[in-house]
Amino acid sequence: MATARGGGGGGGGGGGAAATGPVGGESPPATPSPEYGRPLQVIVTSSEEGEEPIALNPEALAELQASFDRVKEQHGEIPLVVHSIAGAFREGKSFILDCFIRYLHHLETTDVDDLVLEGLTDTSFLENCNLHAPLPDGSGVFESRSSIRRVTAGIWMYSRPFVITVKGEATGGTRSERKIAVLLMDTQGLFDADASGNLDAPIFGLSVLLSSKQIINKRGQFSTQDWQMLNMFTEFSNEIVRRLHHGKDPELLGEKAFQELQFLSRDFQNFMLRYDQIGTEDEHGLTITTESFLAHCKEASNAYLDDMLEAMKDHHGPVIKRIDALYNKMTCTCLPHPGERMTHPTWKGDSAALSDTFRALVAQYCRSSFQSPEVKCDILGNPMTFDAFITWVQEYTGCMINVVKRGQLPNVDEVVRVVTRHQLGLLQEAAVEGLKADFKKVSNDGEKHLPPDNLEDVIGDAIERQISAFADAALFGPEDEIQASIDALEKKLEDVAKSFRDRNELAMTKILVFFAPWATAAAGLYVLDRISDWTCDPYLNVCVQASSAMALYNTLFLVAFVVFCAIKYKEYGPQGIYAGLGPLFAKVCRNFESGVNKGRQLLGMPVPQSDSAASSSTSSTSAAERRRLRTEARAARVASHAAGGGGGGGGGGGGGEAKKKD
Repeated sequence: MATARGGGGGGGGGGGAAATGPVGGESPPATPSPEYGRPLQVIVTSSEEGEEPIALNPEALAELQASFDRVKEQHGEIPLVVHSIAGAFREGKSFILDCFIRYLHHLETTDVDDLVLEGLTDTSFLENCNLHAPLPDGSGVFESRSSIRRVTAGIWMYSRPFVITVKGEATGGTRSERKIAVLLMDTQGLFDADASGNLDAPIFGLSVLLSSKQIINKRGQFSTQDWQMLNMFTEFSNEIVRRLHHGKDPELLGEKAFQELQFLSRDFQNFMLRYDQIGTEDEHGLTITTESFLAHCKEASNAYLDDMLEAMKDHHGPVIKRIDALYNKMTCTCLPHPGERMTHPTWKGDSAALSDTFRALVAQYCRSSFQSPEVKCDILGNPMTFDAFITWVQEYTGCMINVVKRGQLPNVDEVVRVVTRHQLGLLQEAAVEGLKADFKKVSNDGEKHLPPDNLEDVIGDAIERQISAFADAALFGPEDEIQASIDALEKKLEDVAKSFRDRNELAMTKILVFFAPWATAAAGLYVLDRISDWTCDPYLNVCVQASSAMALYNTLFLVAFVVFCAIKYKEYGPQGIYAGLGPLFAKVCRNFESGVNKGRQLLGMPVPQSDSAASSSTSSTSAAERRRLRTEARAARVASHAAGGGGGGGGGGGGGEAKKKD
C-alpha cells in the first residue's frame, strides 16, 4: 500500500502545537476515494541500519500515474505546473503547502471572478476552519507538527493535481482562459539531524529537477551554509547544462535550464505596516488601503532579496552568478510570524489563531503563486507531459540512488544520458508521427493506391526527410547517443514503411468498389429485364419500353466499366483488376442484402439478424452487466465502510491509511 499521511496541519513559521486530529465535532472520513487527494511518499529515505537510504516507492508512483490518467480523461493533456518547497526541517514547509492545498481546493470548488479580486485578497479559505482537519471533501493535507524531529521524510507529492482555470492577458475587452494541472511537492528538511548527511544533495537535486518553481523556505537570514548547499547543486546543474550543449557555458546560452527559484523568508520582522492599520492614515497623512498595504509588503520583500544578494556577493559572488545563469526568474516573498496563539501548546488547529496580517499575506502569496504559474518544462525546455513527469521521477531517482552509494554528487554523465535519452525519444516520436502523416497525405488516408514504380520513391523521400529533420534537431547530448538513436529511428521508420506498403496493397483492392452502386443497379435491372421477357413483354408495350431502357442502362454501364478497367489495367496490371473484383462483388451482395431487408421491413416481415449485429448486441449486454456488477460492488464497499464506523479513521485525515510516525 502506498505510504500516505494526512490530517495534520498547522506548524507555521514559528511552529505549532502537536496535532491531535480534528476538533469541533469533525471526524475524518473512511479511507478516501482515489479521486480525493492525499500526500504520497514517492521517494523514501531512511537512516535505519540495513535499509536502503533512498528508494522509489512504486505503489505511490502508480497511484499518482492513475490520478494523471483520470485528469487526462476529463481534460486532455493540459499543461502541468509543479511547485516544490525545500529548506531546513521544522520551519513550516508543510504548513505553506497546506495553505496551497486549501487555496487550490477553494479555486476548484468556487466560482470567483479574478477581476473582482484585482488588488485585493480573498482570505475565506483560511477562515472558520480547522487547519489540522482534512478538506471538506475528505482530502488529506500535509502533516506538520511541533517537534525537534523531522515530519517530512524523503519526497512527498500530493496524490492528485489540482485542475484550475487561469486567465491570460486581456485582449479586446476579454481575457483568454486555459486549464492547468498543479502538482505540489514536499521535501525532507535539508540539514536534517535524523538523516545521513549525504541525503541533502540528492533530495534537493530531485526537488529542483522535478519542479517548475523551487521554493527555498527559510526562517530568518539565509546563512553561509544555505548558500553552500545552493552552490553544491548549482555547480552540478551547471555542468549538466554545459555537457548537454557540447561544452558551451550556460552563461553564454540564450535559454536557461531551470524556471523559477523563490526564497520564502519566514517570521519576517521588517514590515512597517500591519493589516489592522488599513483604513487609518500613515505618517504622510495618506489613507492606508488594502492595495497600499500589499504593495508595501511586496516592496519590502524585493528590498530584502536585493539586500541579501548584495551582502552575499563578497563571499558567494560566483554562486549568485551561476544561479542567475541557470534560472529564468529569481524572486522573494516574506511572511510575518503567524501569531503567538498558534505557537501555544493548547492550540488545536483553529484558524482564528492566525494573525490578520499573516492571513492576508499568505492569501495574497497563494493567489500570486497560481494566478499565472509557469508550466513545467524539462531541462531542455520541452513542456512536461504527465507521462514524461512519471518517467523523469523514475530516471532521476535512479541517478540519485547512486549518489548515496558513492557518497558524492551524481555522476554528471548519468544525468546527461538520462536527459539525452528522453529528448531523443521525443524527437523519435515526432519523426515517426511525421512519417505517418506524410503517408496519410500521399495516400488520401489509405484510399488511394500508389503504383509500385512510384511507391518506393515516395517512401524513400519521406524517410530521408524525417531522418534529416531528426539530425538537425538532435543538438543535445553525446554524439554516440545521437548516432545510436538515429540507427534505432531508421528501424522504426522502416517498420512504418512496411505497414504502409501493406495498406497500399489493400488500397488496390478498392479500385473497383467505386462502381458498386451502379453495378448493384445494373444487376437488379438485368433480373427485372429477364422477368419482364417471360411475363409481360409479349402482351404490354410499356413492358417492352421498360426493357429497352433497362438494356440501355446496362449497356452504358458495361461500356463505362470496361473503359475504367482498361485505364486501371495500365496502372495496376492484371493483379490489380483481379484484386478489385472480389471486394466489388462483396459490396454488391451487401447492397442486395440491405435492399431485401428494407423490403421485408416495409411488408412487416421479420428481418434476420446478421452475425455481426448479434455479436454487437451480446457485447453490449455483457458490458451493461459488467457495469451493473461494478455498481453493486461499489455500493457494498460503501455500506461496509459505513457499518465499520470510524474504525479506520483515527489519527488525522488519512482515515484508514497508514500514518507516518515521528
